[in-house]
Amino acid sequence: MIMRFPVTKLSHSIPEKGIHVAKRGAGTEIARCSIDFQNASLSGLSIAENASQDQIKKAEKVKAWIEEGLRLVPTMEGDITIEFLTNHDCLMDLPDDGAGFRCDVDVVDEIEDENGISILYALGLLYGFSAISGQHENSTLNHIITFYENLPENDKNSIENTLSQLQLDTGNIFLRFLQNSDQKPQDEKDRLIAWLRGRVQVDLPYDDTDVITALE
Repeated sequence: MIMRFPVTKLSHSIPEKGIHVAKRGAGTEIARCSIDFQNASLSGLSIAENASQDQIKKAEKVKAWIEEGLRLVPTMEGDITIEFLTNHDCLMDLPDDGAGFRCDVDVVDEIEDENGISILYALGLLYGFSAISGQHENSTLNHIITFYENLPENDKNSIENTLSQLQLDTGNIFLRFLQNSDQKPQDEKDRLIAWLRGRVQVDLPYDDTDVITALE
């Protein structure tokens, strides 16, 4: 089962109806590297044969963002790879073999505000490390909430601005999850986790803003 960090990429939308449809399907690998936990860094890129120079530049940019995020989270041990894909359906995920991460590179062209992107990758790494260590997704998402709750307000604002970009976080699902979980009682967090896990799997033919409001 693919573990998807719940920040999906937008396929298309009907704004006047509040309908936002996420991309579905894996992208094409253009490069890969490995995580050096001892030095909190990433190895040099191994480039796929058919990767273009533009795609390689995007992979290098995302690699730099991930390295910044890596320094913000507790590390682990192991041999973990990061694959960089073009036309991927989400910001980050973990494929079935559990060997590491897959990361979209087209995000480089799709965001205008980069201030919060490294923090967002930190959340993605935290999500992935928890999953790789065998934790249940509910526990993993609780760790995400705690990390977000402990951020300074300016960092919260930065990550919220990043998630508000049109092509990122389809329907602002993950953004709404973070905002509505912040400093809430555990039973409300549990309901929101259940909502998030279901919501990222299904595109709704209606505006669900009132649904999450009812969960608070």
